[in-house]
Amino acid sequence: MIALSAGDAVVRLDPRLGGRIATLAVSGREIIVARGDVPGDPLGWGCYPMVPFAGRIRGGRLSFGGAVHDLPLRSDGHALHGTVDTVPWEILEVGETAAVLGCDLGPAWPFRGHVRHRVSLAEDGVRLELDLRADENMPAQVGWHPWFVRPATIRADFPGWLPRDGDGMPSLAPVVGDMPSFNAGVDDCFLAPAGPVRLETAGMDVSLASDCSHWVVYTGAGHGVCVEPQSGPPNQSEHAPLVLRAGENLRRWFEITWGRPPWGD
Repeated sequence: MIALSAGDAVVRLDPRLGGRIATLAVSGREIIVARGDVPGDPLGWGCYPMVPFAGRIRGGRLSFGGAVHDLPLRSDGHALHGTVDTVPWEILEVGETAAVLGCDLGPAWPFRGHVRHRVSLAEDGVRLELDLRADENMPAQVGWHPWFVRPATIRADFPGWLPRDGDGMPSLAPVVGDMPSFNAGVDDCFLAPAGPVRLETAGMDVSLASDCSHWVVYTGAGHGVCVEPQSGPPNQSEHAPLVLRAGENLRRWFEITWGRPPWGD
């Protein structure tokens, strides 16, 4: 485990299990769901990168370059959350307040590439940066899957959302208005808001910001809530994949801050 500290903030990274944030605590208050709260479920805790795809791919069937590739399926019958969330990552750099981890995309992904995850901690926030590099042409997507502790209240001004079909896949056409209630057990994809997402959790006001174009909100679990920035919607590869050419990179960032809320009531 890698430990970072800045003021009253502590981050612990687990390079053995997806390069994820295993602990994010401020003044002793844990913001992120810990492993011990959901034993046996590697997808239900921490904050882990989703690479080289985020969310679901329908039936695990990936079509690209005239070929169809079968990806490993998870419990809902779809490929889910990428290929690097439970594998070991290499430690590339470590300092008192920052670390960089990296890994290849692995045998479960049919294209060669690698990713780096930089985590930088300050007294009032943590910044996460993903850098995915393609070694050959491939569809690409990145994102993060944070589990925030309950009780939690989400406030966001999303400009639109993508209703799901019977397989849980988002539609292509955004809907404006008639947003689903975050208190009703949602698992939906939203268009990125103009400002940060506000989250009240662990007795603190937390701000979430990213340069990602889509956010998935999941409130259907009793132990935590998820607010997930992604570079594209779930199942993006089926409709309009972002294609990286060999040697190209996809970079995105995600910030979790506290103590300096940029929003207004």
